Amino acid sequence: MNKNTIIIVLLAITAGFVVGVSVKTNNTANTDKSSAKSRVSNEVKYSFKGEGKQTVGPIRLGKGLAVVHAKNLTGSNDNFTLEVLKDENGDGKISSGEGYTGVNINVAYKQAETYNGEIALKANDADYFINVDGGRWEINITQPEKLEKPANAPVKYEGEGDTVTEKFFLKEGVVKFRATHKGNSVFSVYVSDQNGNSS
Repeated sequence: MNKNTIIIVLLAITAGFVVGVSVKTNNTANTDKSSAKSRVSNEVKYSFKGEGKQTVGPIRLGKGLAVVHAKNLTGSNDNFTLEVLKDENGDGKISSGEGYTGVNINVAYKQAETYNGEIALKANDADYFINVDGGRWEINITQPEKLEKPANAPVKYEGEGDTVTEKFFLKEGVVKFRATHKGNSVFSVYVSDQNGNSS
């Protein structure tokens, strides 16, 4: 296995942040369901369960950070995909080619069978839809409350798969992050503020 260390330098303003971690694998490693469990503590705003290919929504999201937690509940299937779309013209439906947000999940084979992860979205006080295709699946969408007072920045996070951390507070100035990845897959880390802006 390869081990890669990444240093991320962020110029922070005083605000609340979360870290998103995304692992896109080329192998067939299983995802540890417990490590991918959401650490964003707040009430679920929307919850959907279904099977196969469906479009769910409309989902009304206020302005700011939103977290989409998706879980594939079945055994063997070829893929699990999810795409978040914005209702740009406000007509309560998604027309062909409308609403691309760039927020998506696309996993195959063994990783699809056990997928349990989450991704962050910058919402803009609008209606959204989710195109999902898998076996039996469950999707929960939350919007974390904005921090009213500073919460200590974490010393360490670890896990596997696509994960969004709990909120933490960064004082104004330069902040250094150190990230280590074990595996043969593409590994990316990004920081989002409580308004959904990513670095």
